[in-house]
Amino acid sequence: MTYKYKSLPLFLLIASMLTACSDDTIISDSTTSVGDMTFNVNVLDAPESTLTTRGASKGNDALEAENNNSDFKAGDSFGLFVIDADGNTVDGFRNMKITTPDGKVWNALSSVKTTVHKMGYKYYAYAPYSADFDNLTSQVAIDNALTAPAEDQSTNAATDWMYTGATEPGTNGVTTLTFKHKYGVIDIFNSYNLNTCDWLTTYGSKATKTTDSNNVTHYRYILNDANASTLSVSGTYNVGNSNTGIRQFAYSTDIPIGNGYHSTVRTARVSEDYAVDLGLPSGVKWARFNLGAELGGAMTEEQILEAEQKWGTRLAWGELWQKDSYSSSTYIDESNTLFTSNISGTANDPVKMLWGGHWETPTQADFDELKNNVTITKTGPIIITATSINGSNPKEYKNIYVYKLTSKVEGYTDKSITMLTTGYVSDNLYSSAWSTDNTYYTSGTFSSAGKHKNLQIKPDCTVSINDVENKCGTMVRPVLKETTQWNPDDCERLVMSNLVKYSIDFGIRETIDGVEYATLWAPFNLGAEKTFASYVTYNGQYPVMSDMIQYARTQLGWYLAWGATEPYVDVKYTTDTYKTLAVYRDGLYNGKYNTTSDWSLELEDKYDAAKVNWGKWDSRWQMPTKADAEKMIAATTTVSESGGTNGYVLATGTKSGFESSEAAFPKCGYMDQRSTTTAQSTGNVACMTRTAGEYDASVEKMWMIWGNTDNGKFKTNSKGSRYTGVCVRPIIKIPVSELNK
Repeated sequence: MTYKYKSLPLFLLIASMLTACSDDTIISDSTTSVGDMTFNVNVLDAPESTLTTRGASKGNDALEAENNNSDFKAGDSFGLFVIDADGNTVDGFRNMKITTPDGKVWNALSSVKTTVHKMGYKYYAYAPYSADFDNLTSQVAIDNALTAPAEDQSTNAATDWMYTGATEPGTNGVTTLTFKHKYGVIDIFNSYNLNTCDWLTTYGSKATKTTDSNNVTHYRYILNDANASTLSVSGTYNVGNSNTGIRQFAYSTDIPIGNGYHSTVRTARVSEDYAVDLGLPSGVKWARFNLGAELGGAMTEEQILEAEQKWGTRLAWGELWQKDSYSSSTYIDESNTLFTSNISGTANDPVKMLWGGHWETPTQADFDELKNNVTITKTGPIIITATSINGSNPKEYKNIYVYKLTSKVEGYTDKSITMLTTGYVSDNLYSSAWSTDNTYYTSGTFSSAGKHKNLQIKPDCTVSINDVENKCGTMVRPVLKETTQWNPDDCERLVMSNLVKYSIDFGIRETIDGVEYATLWAPFNLGAEKTFASYVTYNGQYPVMSDMIQYARTQLGWYLAWGATEPYVDVKYTTDTYKTLAVYRDGLYNGKYNTTSDWSLELEDKYDAAKVNWGKWDSRWQMPTKADAEKMIAATTTVSESGGTNGYVLATGTKSGFESSEAAFPKCGYMDQRSTTTAQSTGNVACMTRTAGEYDASVEKMWMIWGNTDNGKFKTNSKGSRYTGVCVRPIIKIPVSELNK
């Protein structure tokens, strides 16, 4: 394989899978009922006659076949038939839909196994499942129904039909189904703005084209050609812009195409297989080595280990090319006006530009997650030799330590990455004005004018996130972040159906009808459960409850008028608007919600926003009363924290045995007649109770939780106007006997 380039090589990841995908056949006993038929599912991505060969590549570079995850994903289904000796399908066993929950495990009912074994029948399967196959009576009819793709697939994606031969049942209750592609499949994932590309000329205009949230464009074309041939995939592309400088690169390789082949090309410089899964809640994976330590083409394990002990490319923030001098005068943003926001995933992200694919520069949040989920040890020192850009003036650095970051996540404690002592350059490569005792890795997170966030590892293995000037040269450790956007309704259902066990217990107890109850505070505001449309994970990571709770806890949630059960939409919170609410028409000015001297007047359940909206998950959810709020305030102390929209106040338990209980209250302020979108007093927490407050002839009040960190305590306030929009923090009261269930 030949790489043509002016500076750095492009790594093309090519896959023409010649054996069964390695992770298609994991079977879990815990998911299989006694007597069920279990299937191992393999997919051949090349005709069987070519299983001992590889698709040709130009040049002598070692080329690693990509290990595709699988042709089957979670939720996919295939159609299963039972056929007799004549190739006819058997009544009652036609087009059975077999679905996998995870892309790996497949089971059918025991009656299927019994029938096939007793009668000497065989299995025949195809994918993807279609109800149109329900009445097909023979294997020939099934084959004929696997229709050929259209020539032009630009507006309607063609089906990648797969099928098995007639398959004998397994003697131990496990049958292996080996699927083949009926037609040829070409998948090209492109990360760059291409100048020339021969494969786009051939297939680009008629392929199905999609672009993911990482701006990786996927071209898929299903080819109907019984004669195998070779497709040249080559072209040129530019990296950089007018600020960073532009360099041109070229790539070239061949892939086999034709019926039965599934060939994949990724125009990424570094294989995504070189990322380590540390089991982090977000799913982010970390590269094994620094940006610039990679080789051109596929890397052996020995080469990867060597790369782990190289510095790689040292860059100023937002720049793409290493240089000999790192000062204000050599920095592309000397005036500190070009970069005023985060650069991760943008055209100024050096990892995205130079590695392509789903690689990015990590954010501060990625660093926070990393440091919270690893233990750090160090070995060394080792020697690293640094040179000028042209390779001259070598200088040895002898006190370079290797820091090993090992995952603390259950099931991943055997996974780790290493980082090196790097320091940072603030003048030139050999300046003494940089900290050679410490490790600095850049993030893509903007801090303030001329500064960005960096991960710092100190010699004692402690970790912090600090500011570094943008002009300085620091190392970059890429992360793999293929975005997965989950259905927000599914996220809400998962969180809310398990919310009680994640609610906060400050040790508040009361006895009702002889039963001791605990008052638990929800971990987030009412309405925050509706914000999961913006919740993402990476690299296919399933949502993790604790991570979703952490995400929701600093969301503002809904602003509601007292007695309203839904927020206003494009309407200001005024007294006139409030008069349209049913709670008002029930007689606010006629005495129904006038204040009593003992503050015992509360909203009816039908106007309790927490009960109305969260009652479908558990009928015991409610808005807190004034008394509930005061008990929480007495049992906590507060500190102000950054994060979320306006920051938040962290309430921490003070009762013995509950000192680790914490609840985050976003600084939400309140909404009034001044704006439909902008809250007031956002330096404060405001959460309404269901208890009526002071009343006069003009403005009715309600009690609410108010404050920030004055004297380390919230306070209750009876001056909250009922017509204003205020957030709600629900509570639930459950018998103490249920706490550990």
